[in-house]
Amino acid sequence: VHKQYLRITIYNNLGNSPGQPYVLEIWPASSHSPIHDHGRSCAIIKVLHGFIDVHLFPALNVDIKKPYKTVRFHAGDVTFLSPNCYQIHQLENPLPDNEGFCATIQSYRFENNDRIHHEFFDFIDDTEPEIQHYTPVSDWDYLSFKEAIRAEWNSYWERKKQQA
Repeated sequence: VHKQYLRITIYNNLGNSPGQPYVLEIWPASSHSPIHDHGRSCAIIKVLHGFIDVHLFPALNVDIKKPYKTVRFHAGDVTFLSPNCYQIHQLENPLPDNEGFCATIQSYRFENNDRIHHEFFDFIDDTEPEIQHYTPVSDWDYLSFKEAIRAEWNSYWERKKQQA
């Protein structure tokens, strides 16, 4: 079973991407996505913090668990995917638990000539021997995430003051 990562919506769905067009993802140490595709959409992915390993696969097939290539992207690096290039992949933060996190920002869009949008990401679950559909949703919207982080930050500093 894959260890969870956070998906944070940066902008509302405009109907030209599978799910949200702009997503901030937080990858804790030892987390990874399932092997999946992005509904034949295009994407630009930038690593904001840390690094992420991208495992590339020739097809979305339950019998193919070994990538043909793995590429590591560091903070500042940008990569992409398109319907015919790097579409089937798995992202992983390989650091041991409590050793750090990775943050990426991703932008998705269907190609202009795509008139039949596949609104799902197809994926292979670690526990089910079949390809499944996932409707891309987020764990939080950006403003809620920002407020939660601000509240945690303020609480931390309040505790520090009380300990002093």
